Amino acid sequence: MYYFYEVARYSSIKEASKVLELSLPTISEQIKRLENELDVKLFKRSVRRLDLTSEGQSLFLIVKEMFKYGPKIFENVSCNSIGGTPVKIGIQEGVTLEYSSNLIYQYWNKYISYGTIGSERIFVIEELILGILKGVYDWGISWEISANSRIDSIKIGSAEILFCCSENIFKIFKDKKNILKHIPFARNPFDTLLNEKVLDHLTLNHCIPHEFIDIEQKELCLDLIHKDRCVSVLTEQTIKKLNTSDNIKGFHIEKPISLDFYALWLKGKDKTLIIKKLLELLKEEFHTELHDTYLQLKIIDIPLEMLFKTI
Repeated sequence: MYYFYEVARYSSIKEASKVLELSLPTISEQIKRLENELDVKLFKRSVRRLDLTSEGQSLFLIVKEMFKYGPKIFENVSCNSIGGTPVKIGIQEGVTLEYSSNLIYQYWNKYISYGTIGSERIFVIEELILGILKGVYDWGISWEISANSRIDSIKIGSAEILFCCSENIFKIFKDKKNILKHIPFARNPFDTLLNEKVLDHLTLNHCIPHEFIDIEQKELCLDLIHKDRCVSVLTEQTIKKLNTSDNIKGFHIEKPISLDFYALWLKGKDKTLIIKKLLELLKEEFHTELHDTYLQLKIIDIPLEMLFKTI
């Protein structure tokens, strides 16, 4: 039946053979056997392609619903590592995006034998939750815990948030609170939870900025900080990664601001391969894993003559 599905999908035994990695005679024989069992003709030949008969069209409408999800069908009834399907991750926009990138990289290494990883940027948690519930995303990363009873979540880390300005600005002001009071404060309008935390922290420490500006693009914000035009917040990790030539200085008022972030997935999916690999990773020190340059190549059957050296 699956051979029929692939042939019908491509209207070609030749193209289906590439996907199935089987010879043309093998596929032709299977199609012929299916037609004999059903006692109907499923295909009619035209000049350059195979077209479905009316019976074939009826059958295809049924089987495409069976096979379009691939191995994900079996994840709902089996804990076995069937794999072979890409993972889609929804990531809530935020200043701690670097932590997400590192987690996804390590998750890719865990899942690499079963499929590939894709991601999509989400601006509000409601949109992320809806995507998980509808099956658009297999799991997601958010800075907020969902109140939805159909969503499971687990804390995956914390980010230390620092205020930042150019080194020139930092050296001029004696009291660093005055930096925040007198230099325009840049914030990402989509990073709502962080903005709330920052405002609460500033209010508590009596240093409310005279002016707020909204900047979505991280690169533009960094450029303006570097050129002494604004201050903002970045994670400690981001500031450490910035080259010293970027002229950006991190500091905190009284104490750093901490922001937790979480992995979210559909309740009841814990035993599926996709979530099992995520939970396995979170039990480990995922941020300390060494980089394996050739990991992606090791799982692909590449002829040695294509390579300069053995991996």
